[in-house]
Amino acid sequence: MRVVGWLVLGALLIPCVPGNAQAPAGWVPSPVLTLTADFGRIPVLTPDAEAQTFDIEWQYMFPSQAQAAAAAAYGSAIIHWDPPPVCDSPGITIAGPQTTMVPFSSTSPDYIITGSTPFQFTASRAAPGLQLIRCHFTAYAEEAGPSAPATNVAVSLIPVTVVFHGAVEASAVAPHLMSPPGEPIAFQVEMRSTANSRATVAIEALELDEGWSVVLPKRLFVDPGQQVQVEIIVQPPAGQLWTDHRQDLALRMTPIAQLDEARQGEPSTLELVAQSRGVDVVSSGGGLALLGLIAAVGLVGWARLRRKATQE
Repeated sequence: MRVVGWLVLGALLIPCVPGNAQAPAGWVPSPVLTLTADFGRIPVLTPDAEAQTFDIEWQYMFPSQAQAAAAAAYGSAIIHWDPPPVCDSPGITIAGPQTTMVPFSSTSPDYIITGSTPFQFTASRAAPGLQLIRCHFTAYAEEAGPSAPATNVAVSLIPVTVVFHGAVEASAVAPHLMSPPGEPIAFQVEMRSTANSRATVAIEALELDEGWSVVLPKRLFVDPGQQVQVEIIVQPPAGQLWTDHRQDLALRMTPIAQLDEARQGEPSTLELVAQSRGVDVVSSGGGLALLGLIAAVGLVGWARLRRKATQE
């Protein structure tokens, strides 16, 4: 029974084998359309910049030389780019023609016809950076003659990439703070990355006055659109009896691509004001002397009052 079953299954499969299939009478094989691209020149796009032109190469191949000669009388075929090209990620726009003409030669019909169609690629700030983005192209072709067979549907994937771009938006909860002498001043700064790829934010203080110091975050990683809060600590100078110091602090923040540290975004600047004011009786030598003088005066006054009470 098992042998009979295998024989029956084999008999059912034989007609499905392409080598045994018989073409119907009057059947005309269709030309073949193929899409290719120069992968050695992948489009590298800059957000909000002018469009880059990239050629999609195509090949229109007849099944035989005789069919090429017969089709020459119709003059041409038309490639339809349908549906329009689209990319996997947002922010990439592709513009180009809806159709492309494939010319036929009546004097020396070509068995294979090749050509290319230009398309314009643009990127917005929403496009992710430093990664390959697949763009899909789909096309088929029809001859101009009556009852001419259409080609297969040809597809191609074209990778594009977008350069690193963006900045850091920053604001302070309170941009002007004051503290007693010698005490540190802590600023709470909210930061948001507008870069199109994960970045390291480099923060530096510009032109500190003598005696002032600042403590900055060492390494800060942010994803596109991520908002974080960091603390900036400013230390005022000390050692003076009367303190009235003001530091206009400028912080420069630059996003650096984590995938390629050689690529940087646009630097931005945040202005802060730190002020230290009051009497410093602890860290200044003059303050200690003043305390000693006050204590001495107090002792003298106390001694006089005691002597007076004794005499009475």
